[in-house]
Amino acid sequence: MLSVSVVILTQGTRNEDLHHIWADVLGQTIKPKNIITVVNCESVDLGKVPAGITVVETGVNLGIPAGRNYGVRGLAATSGQESDLILFIDDDAYILGSDFIERAIEIFEANDKLGLVQPKVVTRIGQSDETEESGPRYWIPRADKTPTLETFPAFSVWEGATVIRWNCFIQANGWAEPIFYAHEGTDLAWRVWNTGFETRYEPRLVVSHPPVGPERHDKSIWFGMRNKVVMARRNLPLPFLVIYPLAWFALDFVKIMIGKIPHPSGKYAIKTQLRELFKGFFAGIRMDLSDQGYVFDKDAVRRKLSWKTIGVMTKHGRPPIA
Repeated sequence: MLSVSVVILTQGTRNEDLHHIWADVLGQTIKPKNIITVVNCESVDLGKVPAGITVVETGVNLGIPAGRNYGVRGLAATSGQESDLILFIDDDAYILGSDFIERAIEIFEANDKLGLVQPKVVTRIGQSDETEESGPRYWIPRADKTPTLETFPAFSVWEGATVIRWNCFIQANGWAEPIFYAHEGTDLAWRVWNTGFETRYEPRLVVSHPPVGPERHDKSIWFGMRNKVVMARRNLPLPFLVIYPLAWFALDFVKIMIGKIPHPSGKYAIKTQLRELFKGFFAGIRMDLSDQGYVFDKDAVRRKLSWKTIGVMTKHGRPPIA
């Protein structure tokens, strides 16, 4: 049977949710090999930590991708050996079902080519376990965003909860540390496909999350545009290196002009949003990518998507153009 380790990311600002997640993980029908909680900031009080939970502190906000990578490094240091699978979960996502890990193991054991899965996300109501059956459509990783009970190939993933094979994670060189926040799930999904493994949406695994969107962050447009440029520079060969960020720039420009991208203030803020879009685009072009952060696999750090991988993406209707 495959073994599973768990990496939980927190900044100590949602301790009630964090304790709920600890209980979710500790109450699984198949116990994780290791459970590590990464405090991605300076030292904070998490309250009473249950037995079986290891807490590590980064001392500073490393960014979400680097924080998760820090947890994997902590797992290796704690256990002395790797597990077969890693469950990543953020401190505002709840695991639904005490057999979540058991089902994840069954899904991976049934498909040797499966590298990464994103669970189905349902909307959580308040601090309770009550949920709405349908989650945000923008967390369904396919073009038409139609809810489905079927698994399907994914070329981006919602990052709040994922399960990945340890060896696939290493071959993909982990989460993209230069990104810091937003769209690191697309970068990782692309790189998983490039290793020869598959990334899939898996509705047999379910998590809940509060009903929030990316617009809750003041810099969401800046981060989104910058990171799309950075992802292209990290992963795409010509001509996709040029097409991908320009296509997203044009799409976001139109959405802003017609008021389709919400602003955190709730106001119609075209000038502010366009300024963030332009600044993010040029920040991505100027960003120094000589430091890729922690390196798990030195051969994977600067490996571009192969034409075979781009062919697979195109076959599934998701070429890296937008």
